[in-house]
Amino acid sequence: MLSSEVANEIGEQIIADATLTVQSSARQLAPKDTSALLRSIKIEKNIEGSEHVGTVYTNSEYASYMEFGTGPNGQASHSGISPKVSPTYRQNGWGIPAEAMSAKKAEEYGLGIFKRNGEVTGYYTKGHPATPFMYPALKDNYKRIINHSKKVVRDKLKELSDD
Repeated sequence: MLSSEVANEIGEQIIADATLTVQSSARQLAPKDTSALLRSIKIEKNIEGSEHVGTVYTNSEYASYMEFGTGPNGQASHSGISPKVSPTYRQNGWGIPAEAMSAKKAEEYGLGIFKRNGEVTGYYTKGHPATPFMYPALKDNYKRIINHSKKVVRDKLKELSDD
């Protein structure tokens, strides 16, 4: 039987490695229009008794819009999101004021442009397609994390048996 000290050491290493793996993957998969979303992907590790919990999260106000998409465009393209999440999508488009972005940026995003007397007055969208990055970061690394966790335990047991 492992001492609680050794078990905690193993648990801490596994959680540290797993959360870094998922965080790194989420940052690679996240939309890169600005680096604000990438910087918002954080790690939290907690130990409560013998339970080790790692969380990879974002506190970005718009991360969920990117992950799940918005409007009819999001609903039409939400493959890759968690099957345990069932978002409700707004079924009609909406306008965005002209001062919210440049016409060039609006064109890059594929937004419709409202003009009055030749001047841009706003933009129109039917939402943003889903661009999942958090769920795939975990799902795509699940087996790697399990295999690495087994290796950490094996290596620690080998180290202890060599002492």
